Amino acid sequence: MPPKSLYDICRRRTLELMTEDGYWDECPENRFSELTCGVVNDLFAFYRTMEYHYLRDLELLLSCGKLQRFYLRYPEFSEEECDQLFQLLTEQGCRSITFVKLSANFKNDENSRLEKLMLKCPLLKNLQVSTFLNPIVLRNCKRLKSVVINYTGGEESTYFRNESANTLSVLINLQVFDIFRNKNCSSYFQHIVALKNHPRLMSLGQSDSSWAAHHIGNNSNRDARPQYGLRKCFWEFSIAVEDNPEQIAAYNLMFPEVIRSSILIFPLMVELHIVVRHEKCLEHLKNLKHLRSLGINFEFCSNHYSSALSKLLSLLSAIGPKLRILELLQFHNVPVNIIFRRYPDLEFFQLYGAAIICGSVKTVYKFKNLKTLFVVRMDAMSLQYLLRNSMDLRILYLEEASCLNDMLMADIIHGNPLAFFLSR
Repeated sequence: MPPKSLYDICRRRTLELMTEDGYWDECPENRFSELTCGVVNDLFAFYRTMEYHYLRDLELLLSCGKLQRFYLRYPEFSEEECDQLFQLLTEQGCRSITFVKLSANFKNDENSRLEKLMLKCPLLKNLQVSTFLNPIVLRNCKRLKSVVINYTGGEESTYFRNESANTLSVLINLQVFDIFRNKNCSSYFQHIVALKNHPRLMSLGQSDSSWAAHHIGNNSNRDARPQYGLRKCFWEFSIAVEDNPEQIAAYNLMFPEVIRSSILIFPLMVELHIVVRHEKCLEHLKNLKHLRSLGINFEFCSNHYSSALSKLLSLLSAIGPKLRILELLQFHNVPVNIIFRRYPDLEFFQLYGAAIICGSVKTVYKFKNLKTLFVVRMDAMSLQYLLRNSMDLRILYLEEASCLNDMLMADIIHGNPLAFFLSR
């Protein structure tokens, strides 16, 4: 074990003094206010690795005004301590906070204290909470770049009342706005409001933005269609139709046009996750010029495998070598040698289906960048092909590994610096 650095020794000794009753009582000033923000952040993070947490140990650290990163898990403190904690931060310690993550669903009185805290965090850039938070309390956080509210209580519409929406339009730096717990297309009008109010927005979380783009396109002049800067999209086109076969068929036929409109509205997309309801939409995806990460679910194309495979390979050829992450879901008998021959620079490949080798594999290709390989099922030839051509594989996951034998295990162990290997 390497010797501890002087910094580690000082950090541990400082924590010991923090937990020693009465040690700092004679100090007229808060000694932690003399430290840099980085050291205070480190002390707070290091304290939270300890087995037991007591608010009294953290009072000086939280009130020094230098803490930037604040996070809290439930139930890390008692209700009474949470009350004191928020009061302490709100009154003295929140002026430097830039990051808040709270994995707890607070009660109403605790929630109001959280909202008071938000009103006094002018430097806040990143907010992640698991409780309802009236977005209007963020109006003073003009540096906010990311808001994630993981709450399932249904009050997300509060943001879209005129008063709230107009107030929050001052958050011009917002890039991630993930408050949409309803992941399907029924929230499209709310997405439109968010897109118009926040011009730098790059992500709406995992909520489907395709229907919003389709409506924007239909209600715009063809020669003056607006464009937005979303970089990450999830397109599922999952409008509830109560299992009506006729409506489902109609929606599926509309799908290619919806995707075409979405690509015109979001031309800068870098990451796309899409459930393909009609294989013709794959032609439109060729127009995404900046795509580096692509996840495709072929659940609704199982009856047209050969046609879908042909269109997939054509799409991948059009995207070009810039693609780094490829995820294929509900797609079987995928010729991995053809995919990797065209994309030897893939860093991440995930296949929820069966991998096969198609044709001859005499030519040797080296996949220098492949770090993660996740495949549900593959035969020995496919596995050998991928392992013997991968130079730096770190994570390997096989859902069905009946093809494994001692020789393949030797290839896995000796051929790659694996940090994680899992098979079933």
